[in-house]
Amino acid sequence: MKHFTFFNYRLSVEQNSFATADSEQVVCRSAADTISEISKASQSRTKHVSLLILVVDDESDVEMLFRQQFRRDLRSGRFTMDFAQSADNALQRISDLADESLILILSDINMPGMSGLEMLPKAKAARPDVPVIMITAYGDDNTKRKALEGGAEALLTKPIDFLVLRSEIDICVASAA
Repeated sequence: MKHFTFFNYRLSVEQNSFATADSEQVVCRSAADTISEISKASQSRTKHVSLLILVVDDESDVEMLFRQQFRRDLRSGRFTMDFAQSADNALQRISDLADESLILILSDINMPGMSGLEMLPKAKAARPDVPVIMITAYGDDNTKRKALEGGAEALLTKPIDFLVLRSEIDICVASAA
């Protein structure tokens, strides 16, 4: 019979069970229960910080598109995404996230009510530490100039080049780590 020691647990490969010795008492558990216990102990020792990206767009299909494009990142917990369908909702969400790890705001420019360009200085005033990338279907020079002057890090045009966006997100994730 082979035995392996992992922390204070001993694995019996043939019996698929773990045993811990506590004084004279030996407690046997299933491998799944013990692995779950080890995992919980490990998680409690390390502070898990969830990195958040806020996406602001009035089009309802944008959430599904972004969740599909970044499904592996979202599933692995590399970052999370929150969605707001108006600039007003986004500003409220930014205010609510004052103590959380908001690492990036992606905002459409043309939305009903407050536009993304009108929201930009308010978002930067509330969270000057968070980069904002504007997204538009109209990538003319005047729009780009207004976005950059307003404090945007970049301007992406629709349809979105997700390779470029992934590069921007990778930079934000790396700088947050």
